[in-house]
Amino acid sequence: MANKIIVAHPGKQHVFQLVTALKEQGTLYKFITMVYDKDNSITGRLKKFLKGNNQKKAASRRLEVLDDNDVILLGESKGLFLIFLNKMGVGKKLSSYFYDKVQSQFAMRVAKYAVAHEADVLVMFDSNVHGAFDYVKKHSPYTKCVLDVTIASRPVMKDIYIKDMAVTGGTDLKEEQIYLWDDKRLNNFKREFITTDYMLAGSEFVRKSIESIIGPSDKIVKVPYGVNVDQFNVAQKDYLNGPLRLFFVGGVNRRKGVHHLLNIVSGYTKEQVVLSLAGGYDPSSDLYQNFKDKENITFEGFVTRDVVAGHYAKSHIFVLPSLAEGLALVGLEALASGLPVLCTENTGVNDLIVEGSNGFVVPTSDPAAFKENIDWFLSNRDKIQQMGTSARASVANYSWQNYHSKINQFFKAL
Repeated sequence: MANKIIVAHPGKQHVFQLVTALKEQGTLYKFITMVYDKDNSITGRLKKFLKGNNQKKAASRRLEVLDDNDVILLGESKGLFLIFLNKMGVGKKLSSYFYDKVQSQFAMRVAKYAVAHEADVLVMFDSNVHGAFDYVKKHSPYTKCVLDVTIASRPVMKDIYIKDMAVTGGTDLKEEQIYLWDDKRLNNFKREFITTDYMLAGSEFVRKSIESIIGPSDKIVKVPYGVNVDQFNVAQKDYLNGPLRLFFVGGVNRRKGVHHLLNIVSGYTKEQVVLSLAGGYDPSSDLYQNFKDKENITFEGFVTRDVVAGHYAKSHIFVLPSLAEGLALVGLEALASGLPVLCTENTGVNDLIVEGSNGFVVPTSDPAAFKENIDWFLSNRDKIQQMGTSARASVANYSWQNYHSKINQFFKAL
């Protein structure tokens, strides 16, 4: 059994759940990250001066299950700088340069730490390896390298985007995801799959995308993420009167398929369909500028989790038109809240959808199919409540407890 496991991630994502599982099992050696709210950290000191959402964000960078000595901070000031760049909306090329530089330095420091401390296992995350596994294999060949793959493989994502641009006839998606047109970076992403010993995939879509790079392999282990079902409730609401209320959570960008969603919804009147989008957006982008004055579309911007829960409670349908995801946690939350989900086949959430029972799955980049299902909900509003009941039931086996159990079973096998 592996009993000296290092987990490294420069950010957050679902890594906190992975770390929690290992800590509870007694196999976590260290969690290495860049920004974390621990005593005497820059983040911990800054938190005292922050207010509102910013303070909540800083406080969320902490796990009660961990002691401060479980956490190693590497390059905290640089990590905060990256957050600042993102918040300031710095140009993609410049921010991409700094992200690569800072995160590659972080990755190599992680690799050297793992070798120096003779780790049994080093867990890192897709796009954040930057040659670290090569270093570990050279200097500590007995250390197992595990890649947690949070989203579809980048080469597959590029192919999906090319197909979407053929549908739209525009190149805005390429500009948004320009890093995928950098051959050197794309090859580095591919190498992550080659240099690792095992890969964790959250969904069938992710697993298949990895296989497109390395072929079928028993090194790919599917471990779906979870949701705290008890944190979400099925609210009473009027399903028959007023407009059909759609809700979306995520960044307002083309990777999320928002360009298709906005075009579809803008074709309805405010008496028929309304859409609320909770997530950050660029005020200068065409996605915002072209639709901000539509009476049936509301851009909420970034909102806290309690506000999101309020939207789950008053909405009828959760929509997720993404071009590429891993396993979208917001989809699991929506199902737990009793919302039928209308999503694409590339969201990971489609693993849970039973057609017509708790939602519908449509092909990616097919706005006509997406609209057809919205029209179905409009014509069958009397069926939505029962679909919501089925939605809630469908996440029964997708708890974080089950995720913890499967993660620990995997590492026991090592």
